[in-house]
This record gives sequence, C-alpha cells and structure tokens, in this order.
Amino acid sequence: MERISWELEIEKDREDRKKSILFAFNRTEEIEKSIDGLRYSDSELNKIVKKGSEIKNKLLDEKIEYGVKYSICKEKLLKAKSDINIEPSENLKYDYSQMRDGDSDNDYAPKMREYNNIFYEVERLKEDIRYINILLSNIKEDKSYNLTVRVANELGFES
Repeated sequence: MERISWELEIEKDREDRKKSILFAFNRTEEIEKSIDGLRYSDSELNKIVKKGSEIKNKLLDEKIEYGVKYSICKEKLLKAKSDINIEPSENLKYDYSQMRDGDSDNDYAPKMREYNNIFYEVERLKEDIRYINILLSNIKEDKSYNLTVRVANELGFES
C-alpha cells in the first residue's frame, strides 16, 4: 500500500523528535546513567555548564517549533475528520468497532485509521509541549546547570 505524504512527514517528525531535547529528557534511564556518570567521574569532559537563561532560550525555540507542528497536525486532524461522516467515539478517536462492517472494513476505515494516526501525533505533541513548559517553569535563569554532553548537544549547544 502506498504511503501518504503526511504519513511520511509524521514519520520524519518522529525521527527528528528522537534527536530533540525531549527525547533526552524523557529517557529516564539515560538521565540516570548520565547523572551516575557525572557523580562517579571527576572528568570535566562529562560536563557542560550552562546558565538557566541559555537553556530556557533553547527550550523556547523548541516550544515554538513544536507549537508549529502541533498547529499543522491539528489542521490535518480537522481535515481528516471532515472527510468522514461519522463522529469519533467518546475518547475522540475511532474505535475498531466503528471501522468494521461485520467481517470486513467499512468504506471509511482507511480514513479513520489516518485520522487516528494524526490524533496520536497531536496528543504526543501536546505532551511534548507540556514537558517543555514544566522544564521552563523549573529552570532558574540565574542558576548554572551541569549538562551532560548528550543533553547539551540535544539542546543545540556546541560548547
């Protein structure tokens, strides 16, 4: 089956997200390993010190980027919903039962699956924006933070 261009776009966005700061912050295991690495290593190569104001600026850039992606996906979601003459279930997405007529898919099933994929992407973007907001509210501008090389790189710091 041929991939729809927006599906490829979403897939690329997901790959980009893996490279983003949120990927680094969401990976608890990696954060714990980084903290342990810093805790048990005296090497300055494992640390990059950045002011909270610098980190906040990078996070604000990320928030803007995710906001744009969110708006685009929200528009796609509304368009996809208008192509289907059936309302989603209470959980705002199409259930398996809505896509079936007996033993086979109904005529709207492919569009419903497309809608659900976009719906999940919108939800992920909302969650990412919430994480960024949490980070922004907890970072003190005048405080210095020791970042691992990986996190600093994810934020876009070169040194």
